[in-house]
Amino acid sequence: FRFGPCLVFEQATMTWSGSKDPMQKPFFWETEGDSPVLKYPKRYSVEDRALTEYFFRHMPEDTELLSIERIENKKLWRVYKSYRNVTIEEQQQSGLEPAGQELWLWHGSSNLQSEISEGFS
Repeated sequence: FRFGPCLVFEQATMTWSGSKDPMQKPFFWETEGDSPVLKYPKRYSVEDRALTEYFFRHMPEDTELLSIERIENKKLWRVYKSYRNVTIEEQQQSGLEPAGQELWLWHGSSNLQSEISEGFS
């Protein structure tokens, strides 16, 4: 299985993406995301270390991490950021604190090509 994040929590998103602006891509992306592409975080980079540490902190001790992969897809990123911004506004208007309401979700997949171009269904 390959494990990777499909949603990130508030602090990581704001730090990693640099902005609430859906047009601004995350700073660690290697491409513009115009054509969906699968990327591997650079070994020992800030991104790699943060993901690895978070993964092992929340998984059973006998779990083996085979790889970390990131999908760079501008279209899906913009949809996610726009939805996230609306959700945060709704929570704040309801008196809820949005921080900490997002999680990193890990999954295994054998169907990466459709997930890269179309997202998760």
